Order: sequence, then structure tokens, then C-alpha cells
Amino acid sequence: YLACLVSNCIVCQCRYMRDDLARLAPFFRSKMIVLYNGVESLPSFSSSSTISCRGLQIKDFVFIASSNKPQKSLDTLLKALRNIPEEVRPFCVIAGIAGDDLEFQALLSEHDLADSHVFLAGNVENIYTYITASRCSVLCSKYEGFSNFALEVAACGVRLVLSRSPGGNSELALVYPNINWFDVGDWLELSRLILLPGRTASPADLDNVRFNFNVEAIHHRYLSLLLNRRLDSQSLAISVSP
Repeated sequence: YLACLVSNCIVCQCRYMRDDLARLAPFFRSKMIVLYNGVESLPSFSSSSTISCRGLQIKDFVFIASSNKPQKSLDTLLKALRNIPEEVRPFCVIAGIAGDDLEFQALLSEHDLADSHVFLAGNVENIYTYITASRCSVLCSKYEGFSNFALEVAACGVRLVLSRSPGGNSELALVYPNINWFDVGDWLELSRLILLPGRTASPADLDNVRFNFNVEAIHHRYLSLLLNRRLDSQSLAISVSP
């Protein structure tokens, strides 16, 4: 509260977070400004359909970058995979969870998923290699602020499968239509969406994401704030009404 009181402005990661804060502290509403996270400038990928994970070559896989927190609702993903007949079930590669995570290994056993279908990649050096090789990238959170992972997927033009969780992810859809939505916890619908053919965003949509979330431009906006320059509505990452 004291930080909000003495600050010149309050930067919020997305409109949802701004509006949520404004409900709690409406007297600070005039100080609040939305600045989305940026994504680095990426080359045009000639996407490979195969990655190397734990010494194996894997293709036709679903990708997710996540921690094993209850908020991430990974049990929804595992139920969806288990629902898909084994003969057509794609591999699933999860970055962010180590292969020796005993808690998650127990969760895999609980859902009767063989280790040959789910690969835990741990921390990966280049997440874009995994994203661009996947048939789709999934986020099944119960709630989110504004997902950097979803933004990275959009910057690669890959199909996103997202839960309709409270948070700012729906704001990404303003500039990126290559998204399939499912209700939080709806593993039946998620299993159907996983099996849809992968599709790549149009060049125009890809350029739109990279333009609106250009990390250099967003850093410039932060610098302008530090120098006490006023940002008007045209300076926001997604140009929408405040």
C-alpha cells in the first residue's frame, strides 16, 4: 500500500491485473498503466518436427512449460492424455519439471501413463526449439496473470491450446487467433483439441504478435516511465481502450 501511495505510476502486466488491482484500491486507478511483457525478436523458423530429449528422437508431441504447482492443473493434461487411445496418443514433453521429480512421477503412475509417453525435459536452454517442433503447446492453468509461455508460443506461430482461466491470457487473443480454448478442468475437451491437426499462424498474425510485444519497444516504454514521460494509449503493447 505504501509503495502504491508514494509511486508516480503503477505498472500492471495486463489489463486484467490492472482492473483486479483497481477493484481493491480504486483510489490508485489513475496511476495504473498496462505494460505487457515483451518477447525477443525471433528469426523465421523452418520448424523441425523432431527434437532430442533424454537421448531419444521425439516427434508428434504436445509441449508444455510448467512447474508442478496446483495452479498449473497438470492433472487435467494427464487425464486428457490418458483418455486418448494409446495407438494415436501423441508424446508429451514437459519443460520445467525434472525427470527425478518423485511427486510428478507418482502423478504419472496415478494416471497410468507410461514413461514412454511423457518426457520430463527439466530446464531447457532453448524453449523455442521445443515450441516450434510441437504439434501444439498447452497451458491448462486454473488461473494466470499473463503467461510468458503463451506469448513465446504465439511469437513462434504455433497453435496454442489454452484453458479459459481467470487472468490476462484472453488479451493475447486480441492479436493472435491461433488458439483453441477449453474450460478449466475439461480434460475431455482438451483431449479432443490435442488431436486436432497442428496449424501455423498466418505471417500477418505472426508479425502482429512480434510488433505488439517487441521487447525492445517495451523496454523503451519502461525507460520513458523512469524518465517521467507520460505514456498515452497509443504506447500500450496492445492498442485498446484503457
